[in-house]
Formats: sequence, structure tokens, C-alpha cells
Amino acid sequence: LPPNVRLAPKLKKQLQSEGNVGGHTRIGYSMRLGDLQAPVGYDKWSYGYRDIQGSRVHNSRREDVWGSEPYGPGDIVGFAISSDMNKIHFFRNGEAMGHSIISKGKREGGAAFEDIADGTYYPAISVFLGGTVRANFGPHFVYNPRKLPHGVKVKPMSELCEKPATVDSIQSLVKQLPKKTDDSLIKALEEALKAEAGIRNESYQQHFDQHVADVKKEREARNMSINDLE
Repeated sequence: LPPNVRLAPKLKKQLQSEGNVGGHTRIGYSMRLGDLQAPVGYDKWSYGYRDIQGSRVHNSRREDVWGSEPYGPGDIVGFAISSDMNKIHFFRNGEAMGHSIISKGKREGGAAFEDIADGTYYPAISVFLGGTVRANFGPHFVYNPRKLPHGVKVKPMSELCEKPATVDSIQSLVKQLPKKTDDSLIKALEEALKAEAGIRNESYQQHFDQHVADVKKEREARNMSINDLE
């Protein structure tokens, strides 16, 4: 336990006997209305995958047996949401959780949650007793999702973030200014926009390079291919 955590002796003894002392997490999705002072899966607005027993949790209802596995330090947990099929899938070290079947050559099932309410969902993580999680929103992953059900296609969250404007695009914007605009104002605006674009692109590239290096390091530690990262 971290030094700032204090437990009642009875609770501490119980947790130690169950082997549950230490950091814990839940990972999943939540709407804006989800309670931020409660764990993922606490209310009807969020859906969570629990490290202990690999439970799935929604609206404070926990289910331990649904074809999953518990996860812990060193494991990589993936999660995907299908807005058109209203389903949520979880993955542990690249393997799909949940029960699935193959019918007529097509994989079906495997969803942790089905018929989820329509709305806008956000990735959500809850940590307990000093637990920590490092998130990776793509575009590269240590484990790419495998054994997806037929018709389920996944894209990285990173695709929702557009790349910063390039110098060429800045010049095209400047050309759209009214022809009567003073030349000095145009030049000043162009220089300011180019400077900002340069800073944004440099920051973006640094972040991307670090992202690739992190994924590469994790794959090498697992003796996995890095050909797509070269």
C-alpha cells in the first residue's frame, strides 16, 4: 500500500487474506453524466472491466463469469466501443475477452456489454489504493486486437485528433484574405501563423516519436515484431 493509505485493521487483514492489497483499477467507458466520484460501472452511465476476477460492472451490478480473465501489473488491456452496433469489447494482451462462437466461418459474440444506451462515450479509468494506468490512444499499439466478431471494425482514438496545420496550409489560408487587406497586416499574420504552426508540428512530432518508442520498447520486451514501426 502507498504510505498515504490507511485501512482499519479488520479490513486490512481481510484484504491481505484475499491477496487484494495493493493498487487496483477499472477500465471502460462513461458518458458525461457518469459519477466522477465513483468507479467506472457505478451507475447506468458507465461500463467497466475490473482487474479483480476480470469482472464486468455496470450500474453497480458485477458479473465475474462472462468469459474474461483478471488482469494485473504488466498486462495490456484494450477496449473498443461500437457506436453502430451498441457494443463494448475488452481485450487482454491482444486476446478478446468474452464468449464467442464461430458460425459458418464468422465469429460472433464476445461483447462485454450489448445494447448500451445511445450517447457520447469517453474512455474512463478508475484507480484505487495507489493503482496506476498508462493510456495509449494510438495510432500504434503493442497488441492489435485479434479475434474480433464479424462486422466489428476498430479505429484508434488518435484519429479523432487532427494533425496540426502545415506551413503550406497556412499560406493557402492567408491567400483567402480580402484583397484590400494591408500588406503589412498580411505579412504579420502570416509570420505569426507560421510560427504557431511550427511549434505545434514540432510538439506533435516529438509526441509521436515518443509514442512509437514506447510501443517499440514494450513489443521488444515481449519478443514481438516491430516491422510496422520502422
